Amino acid sequence: MSLDVPFGETISRDEYETHIVAPLREALQRNDLHTTTRALVVTYDLPLHVAAPVLTAEEKRTLSDARSRIRTARQFLEHLEKSVQQIAVSDPPPSTVTPHHQSDSVTEGQQVAREFGHVGRGIQAAIRRIRSQPAHAEFSRWEQELTRTYLKIEKAVLRRSSAARFT
Repeated sequence: MSLDVPFGETISRDEYETHIVAPLREALQRNDLHTTTRALVVTYDLPLHVAAPVLTAEEKRTLSDARSRIRTARQFLEHLEKSVQQIAVSDPPPSTVTPHHQSDSVTEGQQVAREFGHVGRGIQAAIRRIRSQPAHAEFSRWEQELTRTYLKIEKAVLRRSSAARFT
């Protein structure tokens, strides 16, 4: 089968759909090969890259909103991490928060999830530190700080899950 495709290494998403996907799909279905074909072999003169689709105005707004929410969540988690690191220690430990780079929203979401796990590990470490020093003069204050931190997390999680249900 031959395809009439634009010349170049990269083609737009629309050109890909129009000049490659649609003709291939039609040929496979016409020859009743669409249920048995598992792979296609491409040769010379086909583009190597397909450009990302052009976002609609609504998709751009949604992406912008998602990035804004991720930034807010990241700042909240960084604040929690710093708060947790201060519980039951005499000298604050060095920050383990890594700098963030602009990337796609999926990667940003994964980064926030990793940071949340980091906050959880920080809370567990604070609990171990508190438990290891039950006779310490600051024990009650540390317990109160840890409780306040838990309440902040709980409030943020409930607020975000409520917002997610209604959006």
